[in-house]
Amino acid sequence: MRPLKFILNSFRIFFIGLLALGPVSHSKTVKISILTEVPEVVKDIDVFKAIPASAQIALDSRKRKLKEAGIDVIFDFHQDKMSPADLHSTMKKAFESDSIAAVGFRSSAGVEYSSKVIQGTDFVAISPFATSSKVFELKPNYYALVAGNKEVSKQLEKFIMKDLKAKRPLSIVAWDSPYSRDFQESFSNEFSKKIKLMKTWESLDGFEKSLDEIRNYNPDVVILPNFPVVSASLIRILRNANINCVFVGADSWGEGDQSVMTKILKNIEFKAYTIRQFSIYNLTDSQKQFKAILKSKYDAEYAAVIGLYHDSTLFILDLIIKNSNRLTRSAIVKDAQKIKTVEGVMGKNCLSSDVCPGRSFSIIELTNHGYKMHKVINQ
Repeated sequence: MRPLKFILNSFRIFFIGLLALGPVSHSKTVKISILTEVPEVVKDIDVFKAIPASAQIALDSRKRKLKEAGIDVIFDFHQDKMSPADLHSTMKKAFESDSIAAVGFRSSAGVEYSSKVIQGTDFVAISPFATSSKVFELKPNYYALVAGNKEVSKQLEKFIMKDLKAKRPLSIVAWDSPYSRDFQESFSNEFSKKIKLMKTWESLDGFEKSLDEIRNYNPDVVILPNFPVVSASLIRILRNANINCVFVGADSWGEGDQSVMTKILKNIEFKAYTIRQFSIYNLTDSQKQFKAILKSKYDAEYAAVIGLYHDSTLFILDLIIKNSNRLTRSAIVKDAQKIKTVEGVMGKNCLSSDVCPGRSFSIIELTNHGYKMHKVINQ
């Protein structure tokens, strides 16, 4: 048996050693909900599979600061159909969980369907891609990262009138789509008076009955502020009816040789233009670098929405780091109100703002031969 004195001395040395190491670090674990909704027609598209990778890349860029703050971050991913019930239910799960904040939903419809869950609470969410004017009114609980429909439509109407010199513009709008309706209503009053407006449904039920009316109007420019399936289907119907005009889309058509527009309009002769805040035909150095990391490290495909999920995740991570000593939802939602801009791989974006100096837009030409850059608009 060891002498008692030896045991006490050993314990004393061990205790002094612990003091020298400083206090034991206890990391705080924080959860962020990452939410996205995917239309049934593109549910298997690879781009949406890259969202977890984009969140991880954002986390990796803040690892040192999070470690210094003693914080471990985990993600809770949810992918849903576009139905209002599903989106409302998922946001409710995120709100009732121990998540401190959320990234998503992606679209204006997704935000509008789910926003009632968190309005007036101490929970904050940021949408990477929503552009509806109504989303901009949901602060301080919901923020929009990208240019809104008012800002985009302003640039588009300039292009239509000055570049295309439209004389008889016609706008065909899926009025049951919150995005399409809001984009149309975002045009200036002066421009709206020059447009013949034709309302339809996303299903396009009964649309072909309107073809004689369209022929009689004889539009030189047809504006289609709808999602790809609706817009491409309308172009196909009009061209098959021998209606000749230039088509113009909002920032919703997508791009690339494998896009929905390209697939639906295969073998149809047409000419169209679409406006994009972010385009694969006009990548910045930071976007190229992000694209390379996605591919080399995660074998994931780049798209603007993936970069925007990354930057939206950065927004939440930076709020967490800044409030590391008071990690509560109320602290996060209060501090979020002080932030006006977010800078990340997609450049500088102004939160829920119709004006953001320095933003640029690309006009992309689309024909049956594919997409190509037409011009860049700098503000």
